[in-house]
Amino acid sequence: MIKRSLIIGLCLLSTFLFAQNQNFKQNFQDKTLRIDYQHIGNSKMDTIRFASAHFYDKWSGTQTNLIDKFGYGANYVEVYDSLSNQLIYSRGYCNLFEEWRTTPEGKLETKSFEETTLIPYPKKAIKVVYKRRSREGEYSEISSFYLNPTRINKSTIQKQKTVSLHRGGLSSQCLDVTFVADGYAVSDSLKLVKDFNRYASYFLNCRPFSKYKKQINIIGILGFSKESGITDPNSNIYKKTAVGCTFNSIGSDRYLMTTNIWDLQNIVESNPTDAIMIICNTSKYGGGGIYNYYATVAADDPSGNYILVHEGGHCIAGLADEYYSSSVTVEDFYSLTAEPWEPNITTMVAFDRKWKNQMSIKTPIPTPATSDYENIIGVFEGAGYMAKGIYRPWQNCTMKEIKYDGFCPVCQNAIKAMVNYYSK
Repeated sequence: MIKRSLIIGLCLLSTFLFAQNQNFKQNFQDKTLRIDYQHIGNSKMDTIRFASAHFYDKWSGTQTNLIDKFGYGANYVEVYDSLSNQLIYSRGYCNLFEEWRTTPEGKLETKSFEETTLIPYPKKAIKVVYKRRSREGEYSEISSFYLNPTRINKSTIQKQKTVSLHRGGLSSQCLDVTFVADGYAVSDSLKLVKDFNRYASYFLNCRPFSKYKKQINIIGILGFSKESGITDPNSNIYKKTAVGCTFNSIGSDRYLMTTNIWDLQNIVESNPTDAIMIICNTSKYGGGGIYNYYATVAADDPSGNYILVHEGGHCIAGLADEYYSSSVTVEDFYSLTAEPWEPNITTMVAFDRKWKNQMSIKTPIPTPATSDYENIIGVFEGAGYMAKGIYRPWQNCTMKEIKYDGFCPVCQNAIKAMVNYYSK
């Protein structure tokens, strides 16, 4: 009976995967449609303003998991066949705008942020719908528009030179990580290649990525900036760089980000890319990471290995920050009356959906942060920038402490699920 059940299960799985692949071939071509738009708003409102669209050869993302199964992200994009109104693609994501709108400035001003959506190139006209998650966890539509693929032009952007840093397999069956250089002048070319290789090693030697090397590809784009170094407004340092990364983003000195999303996408375009990691030529401590957006790391900081994987946890797996004592500029980022969407924090509103099934029944909830419960999955108070009301699964995970290769089992499982999402 066991063997028969196993055979039946495998047959059903094969049928499901075949159907998913057929859906891809039915609705899409093996190309990428790039949609550029402006995200405009403030703490009380936002809207999407379409800017442009073009396509380029090859779709490197998954061809089987076309409908998002995670439910992660502050924003959501849905693609419908315009005639049948059938949902054919969806993806959750976050952006810098959603963080900025929770800052004091976001409560007083209205700003516009560049953003980009990449989807498989449709065979027929589509309706693109953008949604935003409320503080209580409900999605609502903020904008939509129609696109006809016959009226979209092919990209004329020249593909940049790349270096292969690790090859696990086919792009359509792997998590494709792309390293982008910022603040490296032509005179820094040797340093750039060394830094790329060093950070690829940091990424691949950190658990759980180290367990899935055959499901991961890493490339580095050999792009150079006009000047060497990174902009640091608080030190009156301003540099002309490839993607314009700067410290003091949204008012936090260590937050190293860029708002030049279209320039960033121009650099990575035509390369297989599921996650963008920007290697910044600076020794000052800093970095950042946003889910399905990008991550940054200060290349010469002694904690660079930790910054890379911590910010990679945000960017790739949607992991939340578990610290609560460090200063941040965002305010009231989480509602205590709703369950956060991130897999590694909880308000206990819907804890059954989180890591409860990974815990021992003997572990108390909440769990005291004592030596008795070190290296034990529990429910420890303090996470998500708040000392009270939000809980984390581990006392001192990489998402909380400056600790390389220290992802807890809950975070590792979340990363594993995302790697498998891209590689199936």
